[in-house]
Formats: sequence, structure tokens, C-alpha cells
Amino acid sequence: MPWRAGFTVLELLVVIAIIVLIMAITFPVGKSLIEGNRTTTCVMQMGRIGQLLKVYYQDWQGVPPRYDAQGDRILDTDENLTNYPANVNTADDYMVDGRGLLALVDLGYLRDTNMLHCPCHRKPQDPADPRHPEQPSDPTYIQSYTGRDNNPAHPARTSNDDAYGQLNQYKYLSIRGVFDPADPDYRRQLSRCVNYGGGVVGPVADPGWHPDDSTVVFWCNWHEDSVTEGGFGQYFVLFWDGSVHRMPNYLFHDVPGQPASGIPPAAWRVSPADDPTP
Repeated sequence: MPWRAGFTVLELLVVIAIIVLIMAITFPVGKSLIEGNRTTTCVMQMGRIGQLLKVYYQDWQGVPPRYDAQGDRILDTDENLTNYPANVNTADDYMVDGRGLLALVDLGYLRDTNMLHCPCHRKPQDPADPRHPEQPSDPTYIQSYTGRDNNPAHPARTSNDDAYGQLNQYKYLSIRGVFDPADPDYRRQLSRCVNYGGGVVGPVADPGWHPDDSTVVFWCNWHEDSVTEGGFGQYFVLFWDGSVHRMPNYLFHDVPGQPASGIPPAAWRVSPADDPTP
């Protein structure tokens, strides 16, 4: 029988079919593993940031301020941070630093900005995508955990009776516009809030201020498309007690088909008790 080199067409087709089948099986698994790793990294980063905020809090008797863009007031981001919080006496004095969580990098608590960037917040493939308007070189992109919930289709939930509802749209903000000590949410702020009159509310340096453990530090919404539970995208929330909870997106913005009751009136008013997972 003469010797034959190579494969027949049928053999090649069988090999190709096997390769395609293996790829079809492994690709979703690999993609799931990648997304899972990104999610795990994000949760670990959030917990680490929470720990460093506690250290910052002990060192400076307060948390990094995040008050830029409020009332169109632009801040001097080059302010010497060594004066904080000694120079904080009025609303205008407090508005000296709009760096937010980036202050942790400025002062050496974090070694680089990657820790302030959710790995699920990737460079936009579609510039028209409202969830990904930033470029990696932009500060708003670097500070994934600091910026607004900026999807126009899913704005952050704000309470209708809150005159300072715009405050609720920030993932990280030292105050939430609650200046009445009798309000049950008064202690659910990272800084003490005061009313300066004329519609201006702001934080004030107060070494004796202790946020409630259930205070929301910030949340991350970049997993909403990849992490779901019960048909709802999931947010991750860091609380002042250091815990990170996974919560459905309807607690943070209006979602079709959401439960009709039991929803916090504002995004920042969620608490660990709202976590529906066992």
C-alpha cells in the first residue's frame, strides 16, 4: 500500500470542528473568570481604600473633601494639603481641595492611582456610550470610585424632598446635605454638615465627629453589566465599618421592574440592612 502524507479533507474538518467546540466551551468560562477576577480585585481595592481612609481620618481628624462642581464652584486643586484641616472654618475655606480620594495618593497613603480605578471601568469601545465618556488620561477616569453616577439613562436616585439632591449623585462625598442633628441620617455622613445660609451647606472640621458605622463611603457601579442577581445589575458599596456589600441597582437608580416599596429615597441612604443576599 503506498504511503500517504497529510490529512484528508474529512479529517481536517473533524479537527476544526473539535477546535471550534473546545473554544465554544472554554471562551465563556474564560470570560467569566476574567470578570470574576476584576470583581474580586475591585472589592479588595474598596476594602483597602476603606482601611486607608480610617488612617487618614486619624491623622487629619477628617476625610478627604469632595466638594468640587457643587453650585458650579471650581476649586483650587493645588492647595497645600498640609494646611488641612486647620484652615477649615467656613464653607469657602473648606473648598480648598477637590481631589477627593486622590488625596490618598497625594499624601502617600496610596502608592499610585490604579487603586482608585475599578478594573471593570475600561477604556470605552464606543465614544457615544454614556457610561464610558472618559479617557484613561482624565482624572475622572482615574478616580472611578470618586466621580458621579454619570449614566444619563440611569441617574443616581435622589430624594424628592431633598433640596440638596445633587449631593446624592456623587459616589464619594464627605457630606450628604443633612445638617439637622435630630435627623436620623445626620451621623450617616463622613463629615459634620452645617448650614451656612443662602442655600449653602458644607462640611466643617470637627475632631469629635464620628460617622455611624452604616455610613456609605462610596459605591462602584462598573459591574452593573457583568454581575447580575435576580435579573438586576449589582453595585458594590463600601460602608464606614469597612464592609463591602453587593446590592441590586434598583436601590441606586430607577430600574424598570424594580420592587415597588422598601427602596431608600436616595442612593446614599442604603445601609447594610438593605443587602438582600444572605
